[in-house]
Amino acid sequence: MVYRPDKVITGAILFIVANENNERIGEVFLTCDYNKNRDWEIGYKFHYEYWGRGYASEAVTRLINYGFYELNVRRISAYINYENKRSVALAKRVGMFQEGHLREVRWVNGEWNDEIIFSLLKKDFDTKV
Repeated sequence: MVYRPDKVITGAILFIVANENNERIGEVFLTCDYNKNRDWEIGYKFHYEYWGRGYASEAVTRLINYGFYELNVRRISAYINYENKRSVALAKRVGMFQEGHLREVRWVNGEWNDEIIFSLLKKDFDTKV
């Protein structure tokens, strides 16, 4: 898998994820609204035809590693739609902990949706490496 930093702007970094043929298959990103706490939010999206092949797990794990060891992030959070079972499973698979459940917090496709909050602290990640 190839990772290319695509955009680096204040408070955000985006990596393009490419397959073995150098075709763009998805992206992973970190954003930060308040760097004083060194608390960043992770996000990811992949083309449907690449779901279930391990690309997301590998890319998210590498991005978490990058955040903790290159950017000196202290905490990484993920806000995931409650209905997105694959994304919830991915957060758990990479070692994130569920912290909370926000009810009807985001308007998606004409209706209110719940979100689940996950996080990972650098000190917890260090014990897994």
